[in-house]
Order: sequence, then C-alpha cells, then structure tokens
Amino acid sequence: MRAHYCWRNIASVADYLEALSGEASAFALPGTSAVYAPDRPVVLRHLHLEVKVDPEAETVDGRVTMLIMPVVDEVTSVRLDASDLEIEQIIVEGSPEPADFDYDGRHLDITLNEPLLMNATRSLVIVYRVEKPRLGLYFVKPDAANPDRAVQVWSQNQDDDARYWFPCMDQPGLKMTTSVVATVPTEFIALSNGEPGADNPTEHWEEGWHSFHFSQATPHPIYLLTLLVGPFVERKDEEAPVDLRWYCLPGREEEAQRSFAKTGKMIAFFSDFLKIPYPWPRYGQAAVSEFVFGGMENTTLTTVTERVLTDERAALDYSADGLVAHELAHQWFGDYVTCRDWSHGWLNEGFATYFDALFKQHDRGQDEFDYNMWELAEGYFTEVRTKYSRPLVSRDYAEPIDLFDRHLYHKGAWVLHMLRSLLGDMPFRRGLHVYLDRFGYGQAETPDLRRAMEDATGRSLGRFFDEWVHRAGYPRLKWKMSTDARAVTVTVEQTGKKAPVWDISTTLLIRKGEVEQRIPVRIDSKSQTIIVPTTGRPDLVVLDPDNTVLCSMTTEVSTGQLRAMLKDAPSVVRRIGAGRALAKKQSSMALKALITALSDDPFWGVRKQMARSLGRIGTEDARDALLSALQSEKHPKARHGIVTALGMLTGCTQASEALAALIEAGEPSYLVEAEAVRCIGRLNNEGAFDILTAALDRSSFNDVVAAAGLSGLAWQRSGEALDVIVSRSGPLNKTLVRVAAILAIGRVGRDVPELRLQALEALHAQVTATSLRVKMSLLSALETIGVTEGIRTVNTIGELGVDGRVRRRCREASTAIRKKLDKNAAFGSLRTEIEQLRAEQKTLRGRVDRNESRRK
Repeated sequence: MRAHYCWRNIASVADYLEALSGEASAFALPGTSAVYAPDRPVVLRHLHLEVKVDPEAETVDGRVTMLIMPVVDEVTSVRLDASDLEIEQIIVEGSPEPADFDYDGRHLDITLNEPLLMNATRSLVIVYRVEKPRLGLYFVKPDAANPDRAVQVWSQNQDDDARYWFPCMDQPGLKMTTSVVATVPTEFIALSNGEPGADNPTEHWEEGWHSFHFSQATPHPIYLLTLLVGPFVERKDEEAPVDLRWYCLPGREEEAQRSFAKTGKMIAFFSDFLKIPYPWPRYGQAAVSEFVFGGMENTTLTTVTERVLTDERAALDYSADGLVAHELAHQWFGDYVTCRDWSHGWLNEGFATYFDALFKQHDRGQDEFDYNMWELAEGYFTEVRTKYSRPLVSRDYAEPIDLFDRHLYHKGAWVLHMLRSLLGDMPFRRGLHVYLDRFGYGQAETPDLRRAMEDATGRSLGRFFDEWVHRAGYPRLKWKMSTDARAVTVTVEQTGKKAPVWDISTTLLIRKGEVEQRIPVRIDSKSQTIIVPTTGRPDLVVLDPDNTVLCSMTTEVSTGQLRAMLKDAPSVVRRIGAGRALAKKQSSMALKALITALSDDPFWGVRKQMARSLGRIGTEDARDALLSALQSEKHPKARHGIVTALGMLTGCTQASEALAALIEAGEPSYLVEAEAVRCIGRLNNEGAFDILTAALDRSSFNDVVAAAGLSGLAWQRSGEALDVIVSRSGPLNKTLVRVAAILAIGRVGRDVPELRLQALEALHAQVTATSLRVKMSLLSALETIGVTEGIRTVNTIGELGVDGRVRRRCREASTAIRKKLDKNAAFGSLRTEIEQLRAEQKTLRGRVDRNESRRK
C-alpha cells in the first residue's frame, strides 16, 4: 500500500520522490503467494525414457517407463506433470488393458488397476508425442542471420520444464536413477547422462536412423536429465583424474580445448578441498548454439553456450574458467546434494558461485579472489538498491525462476565466505564434508547445512543463519578513527534509521613500521567504540582488512590515512574503497594519490577502478594521467577501465582523439576496442558517427564491437542514428547484435522525445521474436522509455510468452513503467503546487505592500 506524503513536510523534493518510490522494493510482485513443495505420496525409483527425435520436423515420439513406489498406506492413482503433450496410451503393470487417465494439458492423473501398497513397486508406461515443444527441449536450425549454423537439439529442464517434453514428476528434491534411449538421424549423435552403452550407436529398424543408449545408475533429480542431438565431435582428456570428455561442433575444437583445458585441475582441487571424490563415473561438457543460459549442470554432462569458446584474441579478456568451475561445482552442490525445493536454491547456486571463486583463489591468487568477491558484493548491492531486498530462503515467488537472482548467487556465495572466515578454513571444509557425506545422492534444506556445520565444528550458528540467510539486507557501516602516540580509537556505526543491528565478527589491522597487529573485533551494537593501546602513532589502520564481511563501508578518515590505505592495505577491496573515498575529497593530495595508484598498484583491478575514479573527477590533471596511462598500461582489463574513464570526459577533444587513434591503429583486446567505440559515441565529437557506423560491420568475439557501435549511436540522439540502429534490430541480424540494437532504441526513445514514437514502433515490431535474449532486451528497452504506450507492448510480450523469466520480467517492466509515470505525475503535481504557492505569495505580498502604503 502506498503511503501518502505532503511535500511540505519532507526536507526536499528528492525525499518526496524517494518516498513515492518506496513500494518498488518488494521482491514478491502483486498476486504472489507463498509456495511450498507438493505432497509426495509416490516416489520414482527409476525412469526409462525412449525418444525418437526428428530435428527437421521438431517432433518427439516418446515412451516413458516409470517404476513407482508409494510412501503412504496405499495409492489408487498417480499424478504426473505433463504440459502440452499428446498422450496416446498408458499401460499399468499387471493390467491387460490400457489404463484410464484424465489429462488437462498440465497434469496427467492415472488410475491404477488395483491399489498399490506402501513400499511396493509398479511400473507405468506412457506413450506420448509432442510437436515443437514450447519449453524443455529446443530445436536450433540455420536461419537468415546464421545460414551456416548446424542443426542441434538440446534440453534445458531447470526449473520445471522437463514436463514439456516428457511426462514426469517435476520436483527438484525427488531423485531417481534414469536411462535414456535416443533415436536420431544417422548424421547426428545423441548424448545424455551417465555411461553410454558399449555398442553406441546401434542400428535402428528404420533406415536413416540409429539409437544411443545411456544409463545413470545413481539417483539424480529430473531437472538434471539431459538430451543433446547434433553433429558433435568428441575429445577426451587423457590426463584428467576421471573419465573427462568435451563436445563441440566441427571446426571449434581448438577453441573448446582452450575453454575446457583446466577442468581436470578443477576436479582435483574440489575433490581435495571437500575430501569427497568426484561423485559420478564420468564428466562431459558440450557447447551448443543459442543456449538460454551460460551453462547448465546436468548430471555428468554439463551444457554450455558456445559463446564461451574463445579465440586467441578473446582469451586476453575472457576466460571460460569461471563458468566451467561453477557448473562443475554443481556436480557436488546441486547434483550430488540437491535443494529439497527451490526456496533453498542457494544451496545449489551460492555454493557453485563460491567454489568458482575458490578455484580462482587456488589457480590465480588472493588478489583475483578478492576482486571476484568485491564484484559479487557490488552486484548484490546494486540489485538491492535498484530492485528489491529479500531473504536468501524465500517462498514468496510466482515461479521458481524468480529466485535465480543476485541474492541466490552473489549473496549466497558471500554467506559461505563469511562462514569460512568465521569458522576458519579447515573447520569450514570439515563442515562441508559432513554435509555432503550426510546428504549425498539425497536432498537437503538450509537447516541441514547449519546442523552439519555445527556438528563438525561445535559452533552455534543459529544467529548467523538467522541474520544472513533468513533476514533480508546487509549492514551499512560507517567508521572513523583517531590516533595518537598511546592508542587507536575506532568508532563504528551501523547506519540506517530502521535497520536491524547485525552481529559482525571481523578484525582491525594496525601497522607500525614492520610490526602488524590483527585484533579480533565484534560489532554487535548500533554504535561501538574500539580502543587499542599502541606505542607510537600507527602508519596504517584498516577495519576488516581482508574483506570478510558483506557490508557497505563508509570510511570517514583524513586524506593522509586514506592515502596510506590506498598504498598499503592488504586487500585490493580496501585499496579500491580508499581510492573511491579519496576521489570525493577533491584535493590535490587525493588526486596525486589516485594518479600514483593508477600507475603503481600491482593489481590490474585496482588500476582499473582508479582510472574510473579519475574519470569521475574529470580535471585536466586527471585527463592527462589517463591519457598517459593509455599509452603505458599493458593489462587489457586495466586498459578497459582507462578507456571507460576517458569516455566520461564530456566535451574533451583530447580524449576523443586518443580513442579514435586507438581504434584506427588496432587494439589486441576485443573488449578494449569495443569500449573505445562505445566511448567515442558517448563523447560525440566530430567524426563519431562515421567511426560508429564503420564498427557495425567489424568482426569480433560475440559481436562485442558491433554491439558497442550501436550503444554509441544511441548517444548521437538523432533520427539518422536511430534509423541505423533500427536496421540492425530485425531477425536478419545475429542475436547479440539485435539485443544491442533494441537496448539502444530504448535509450533513444527515452532521451529524444521527438523520436519516441518511432522508437516505440520499432520495438513493437519485434514482439514475435522467439529468442529469449531478444525478448528480455525488448522489455528492458520499453522500461527505459517508460511511457504509457509501452505497456501495451509489454502486455503483448507477456501474452505470447511461456517462459517464466519473460513473465516475471513483463510484470517488473509494467510495474516500473507505472512507477515512472507516477513520478512524472508527482513532478507535475509538485510544480502545480509550487506555482500556486508562488501565486499566493504574490497576492500576500501585494496585500502587505498596500497595507504599508496606507500606513504611510
């Protein structure tokens, strides 16, 4: 319910508008109710799936055999999930006649021939057919934008989409063994979970077809059952600790080898860290076209998007290691131990995200790990600031995909990081071993993890889990200090008028010369003062020096103390924080410290962030430092930050000329070149239009340069630029180019009122697009424009969409547009009130003047 405010009672117009916008912070959208796991009177012991897949016709002829077992006294009927299937026949074991069933297009209710008693088993056979399944199984073919694309078929069942291509019990916590027989045209191979049959492929009675057999002998959930069909080539890693293979389309072998090269090393690291060997007989990774996620951790056979296959130049900027490690970690967290229902999904995704970071720490060092965790925190903070805040465990969702946000991934990883910091590395690892050993091949909920960690370490963790898992939000700390020759005094406040008090355990670092102290600190009150005796004034004082607490931190100390932190703080995160605080000081000493860090800090991430801070400052000295760094910096990721910073210098001819020269001379890094193109558009100096349009036809990894050109064209804010952008938004263009064009159309429609109608028409023309990425970009563009006319297009997309991500995004976009309209109305109402007050003031002033003249 919206609160009503009188603007006269609020300190500023900004406060008034912020008060109006407070309703947008709710995670659960209107009409959402709590979701609980369904009853389970029957469990599946085994599922055998036989499918004939016709990639050309986009059909599946299937036969599912299920071995069911009641967990109650007796069962007379069974309900299965089955969406949009043609059910041809159902046979129940022991009955000579086909079974009776009711089917409403979503659920299949089967009447058993006689009651089935507890712990007894019976098999069901369902013969069915599906044409062009809407979800679950995807058919990829050549099209006008990709005429050379290979035909492929791949499944994506998470969260509950398996039901769209075969009948099943589509629940994450229900596990079973599986076997698959896939019959496909002879020019293709088929891949699925577990171990392949020794005689794959086998001849089929029908000419032009052959069959592939797979068996998954240990239980796993239905959302992790997979099927891939295509002209894939296979390679085996002979040096890996397990049977390790990868698959890609012909011609991409070198790129796949580059992307998957460290998988064996990751398996060895995770197995040792957890003291739980890789829990399956083999592991495979397959790269497919137009995949709807980055990757999916199907048991023993992960699917990844081919967009992670890097050429040698792209490898300067991007590594697939993070995605590969994330999906591999799921083989323990998600596949081996599975969340009982999606409300506990952080037990899958938080772990996978954190173990990606842990492998980075193992493989590339502490600085890379710290920067990774900083990026996760920043991403989570942004979601809280711009969208909503919710507990990690939440049942208030419309569809499971609603939960797969930065809370689930980013905050989930941070909860584990804080738990590791609180317990210590070895106790943390011991607790994870107990958790996995206790629930392996089964299901778990958050209390199960807590009890396992408590049993392994002897620590009481109820308050920790209540605050960090079951409570929304995070602490906001403000600290200041004073020092003298005898003591360091640090005052820490937990800010926010209505914010709860958090129980925070961390350390305070005090360094004097070569002597360093790390004092354990517990912050468990609204305001707390810490006094530490010292002998002599310290050189460096840092709160939470190792970045072990998920919090926003405001540091109110002197410029000299911030300079010391920027130079000598042990964690890259604290150095970045000190640099950002210095950028707000706007003093020559602060500027000098930032410039020094830009050239001297040993880690590329700090140099990148210092460049951005200098870009925000924007003085001539900052500009000169950035131009100099552009010539001297070698690390592509730091160079990317320098280019971004130069793009902030609005109206700066020197910055524009430097970026144009970089583009003309050529740049080893795709992403640096793309950022230079985008920033040329943002600076919008003479010649920008020609540079941007030329970039649209430049070949690059994942079309990043063309996408940057379209983004830059949006800054031109002209009809000519919009015409070019719209020409790249249609189905004749590759997916990522279309996405960039559509987002650029949204920005033009927002920024140039006279072009708004043209932009809206161009967006509405795309509503029948089938690509998930295109649909999501359309909704973002319509939200960016934020006018009433856009709601019609949003509603059309929602009516045509079946994917849960699209449906939620439609609701979010519609809500955001209406909120923006309310803001505009508030501005209008506010302006009217102000004008009325001015008129009243003039009238009153006139009366006063007349009274004064009468007195005279």
